[in-house]
Amino acid sequence: MNLIREIYNGGLIPADSVGRRSEKYSLIREQAYIAQQNFIAKLPSELHDQFEELMDLQMNLLVAGQEEGFIEGIRLGIRLMSEAYDVD
Repeated sequence: MNLIREIYNGGLIPADSVGRRSEKYSLIREQAYIAQQNFIAKLPSELHDQFEELMDLQMNLLVAGQEEGFIEGIRLGIRLMSEAYDVD
């Protein structure tokens, strides 16, 4: 019951911990940030806002995909547990 209570009380939010334990994720995130800043510096200033809007759309797409993947993963895990308890 501790896990259920922790989720209920807001102590466990899987989306908030994405990449925190992964050195590879942190490295790639830093590389992406540097590449983005370098790219913005090369753009004419009148395109900066348009580029930021594009990046926001890409981020929203990524977040939506992560949410769907998480939901499907939970569903698959529950089906797997159900099947493990199913005695033929």
